[in-house]
Amino acid sequence: MRINIFIIIPSLEGGGSERVISNVVKYLDQEKFNITLVLGCKKGKYLEEIPKSVNIIDFKKARVRYAIFPIINFIRGHKPDIVLSTLGHLNLLIAFFRPILPKRTKFIARESNTISIRNKDERYPKLFDFLFKTVYKNFDLVICQAKSMKKDLIINYNFPEQKLKIINNPVDFDKIEYLSTKDIEVVSLPKDKYNLLVIGRLTHQKRMDHAIKVMSCMPDNFHLTIAGEGELKEYLEELVVNLNLKDKVTFKGFVKNPYVLLKEANLVLSTSRYEGFPNVVLEANACGKPVLAYNYVGGIDEIIENDVNGELIEDGNLKLLSEALFKIFQSNNYNGEIIRNLTKQKFNVKHIVAKYESEFFNILK
Repeated sequence: MRINIFIIIPSLEGGGSERVISNVVKYLDQEKFNITLVLGCKKGKYLEEIPKSVNIIDFKKARVRYAIFPIINFIRGHKPDIVLSTLGHLNLLIAFFRPILPKRTKFIARESNTISIRNKDERYPKLFDFLFKTVYKNFDLVICQAKSMKKDLIINYNFPEQKLKIINNPVDFDKIEYLSTKDIEVVSLPKDKYNLLVIGRLTHQKRMDHAIKVMSCMPDNFHLTIAGEGELKEYLEELVVNLNLKDKVTFKGFVKNPYVLLKEANLVLSTSRYEGFPNVVLEANACGKPVLAYNYVGGIDEIIENDVNGELIEDGNLKLLSEALFKIFQSNNYNGEIIRNLTKQKFNVKHIVAKYESEFFNILK
């Protein structure tokens, strides 16, 4: 008998959690698991990666709060063996309604960020902290991406340690190697420049203004490319103009195939305020590229090893960021093959999905 598992996520639009879930769905052993992918709204670039054999349920609701009651009723009606959900608001709602859901079903949350940090960005942070301290314990298991995330749940939310497991994010090497050689879009970086690359949403969390500001200290042979969209795009474009950096900074917007850019980049920057387990950093390393990153809250210090696959510097220190950029440019001592192999060893998708399968079997014992 196959294990019936519902994997629930608001949509498969571009984002780190969506990428991870699409990989889990794609690589789970379908001889052992009967997978139903439950979407608040059936949209997003990762839909095309879902195997045709996977049953997809679409509730056609653009927001989680409108989809939650159809999702709850669907779970009650079908009583799967396991429910795996991801993304903060959805997880919290499922935890809240857990008492009225089938007792035999095991509920697993995949947490995507360090909760105490993310809650500060909520409209009512104290309310969210209270809910995470109370109803989140209704989950049978919470999968954390990093040690720091697990520690945060134990210390700040008194979460039972025995209900926490760490599974890092996966990297699909076959996909990356294939797409990095395909000009799906006409994207390229400037020739005869030392190319810095930032990929991500243009939001407060990503702190891309630091990547722009540091360019004021760089010589003319440095160039920064920013790939992504978001609510701070206009502000960041104005910042580039005000700092007279129009010749040194390029906005690419959303890039469907960022691996072409990663292949051409000399160095990838990660200047976020916080992350869960940054996929962009993993994928840069998978392309053999070093990453210069702030040592922010999240799993970055579990990925980057100084002088091996990148450099970690004090969080938010622009002076150190510029100094590290010069140091890396001058030394140029990173070996792309070593970076690729190290990443493949630790984060290969088949290895990571096997850990998910193991937890699914364990929770049903």
